[in-house]
Amino acid sequence: MRHAIRFVLLVIVLWISAALPIQAGQNVLAPPFNVTTLEGKVISTESLKGKATLIMFWASWCHVCQHEMPNVKMLYDHQKGKLQFLAIGFADEEANIRKYVHDHAKIFAFPVGYDRGDRISSAYFVRGTPTFFLLNAKGEVVASHLGGGFLNNRVFQDFILSL
Repeated sequence: MRHAIRFVLLVIVLWISAALPIQAGQNVLAPPFNVTTLEGKVISTESLKGKATLIMFWASWCHVCQHEMPNVKMLYDHQKGKLQFLAIGFADEEANIRKYVHDHAKIFAFPVGYDRGDRISSAYFVRGTPTFFLLNAKGEVVASHLGGGFLNNRVFQDFILSL
């Protein structure tokens, strides 16, 4: 029985690792994208260069995402001017993303885009919600985090403290 549990845990860890091929320390250039925010502004990887960026892939139905949004807002409030933010809704209907943002407008002080056809999330190999990426000012991915607790991620903490 113990071997079976260990095997299952190993498979889960390997699956998560495979789901996030962009790992901390690699500093690979972020996959290029253009996303239109819910307000109609186009944001691209090129337009994000020049300042560090936190990108969060999320869905309105995701309870972990709902729990993490106030943490994202808190970080946004503390890092304004040092770190830019972009939330990208995916694996959901655009109407649901719009409604959630509207109903929680106080949280969404940062831009929110919608990933039509899940093309951007596919380019980033996103396999679960929420998934966070930290980009440096050069547009390189310096860290990724799947699931809740991104503020407890040591790489995220170190990067944010270095800003």
